[in-house]
Formats: sequence, C-alpha cells, structure tokens
Amino acid sequence: MAVGRSDLHKHLDFIQNVIARLANNSFLMKGWAITVSGAFYGFGVQQKLWQLAAIGLVPAVSFWWLDAYFLRAETMFRCLFNSVRRNPDAHEPFDMNHRAFEKDVKSMIGMMFSETLRAFHGILFLIGLAITVAIACWLN
Repeated sequence: MAVGRSDLHKHLDFIQNVIARLANNSFLMKGWAITVSGAFYGFGVQQKLWQLAAIGLVPAVSFWWLDAYFLRAETMFRCLFNSVRRNPDAHEPFDMNHRAFEKDVKSMIGMMFSETLRAFHGILFLIGLAITVAIACWLN
C-alpha cells in the first residue's frame, strides 16, 4: 500500500512527538532523582541518622530504573521512526508499534548501565551510599 507524502510526514511527526515526550520524561526523572534523594541524604546528615540517608537510595534506584525505561522506549521509537522513514510502505498507516524493535535495543539492565545513565544515576547512588556509610561509621 503506497503511503501519501503528507500521511508519511504526519506519521513521522507523531513518532517524533512521542520521542520528544519520552526525552522530556527522562529529563524530569533526573531532576526528581536529585531532589528526592538529595532531601533524604541532607536530612540524614542533619539528623545524623544513617537510616534516613539510606532511604534516599530507594528513590535514587527507582528514578534510575524509570529513566532507563523512558530511554529504552525512546530508543525503540527512534528505530520505528527510522524504519518508517526508510520504508514507509512496510508499515501500516500511522503504526506506532515500537515493541517490534525490542530485540534491537538494550535490555532494561543494559539501559540502566548505559554510559549516560550510569554516570548520572550511578554517581547519585554512590554519593548516597558514601553519605550513609559516613553517618553510620563516623557521626554516631
């Protein structure tokens, strides 16, 4: 089935809009991770309670996982975008099935430990772990 040029452009626009929203969600996850984890770490230091600082590790890992989820979905939509762009006739009009590209992208664990997420969230986690250990060992 031949896809009209205007339909192809609209389809690519739809996909690009999803990619933009996922990228924005990833940005928001980073901000929330710093805010929530940082609050627990700060209150832990202020109150000299290692347990409170340790609780900050939970949102750090949770937001890390969510960020990986959004990055993985974004990567699959980029694959869909490229596939539609290269071969529009191979897709149903306005097909948004990004799951067809799951095998082409890293797993969730692989995405969590990708260079960019590992650098950001890994450092946030290690800082929290260091604060927790410091409070437990030296401030009590």
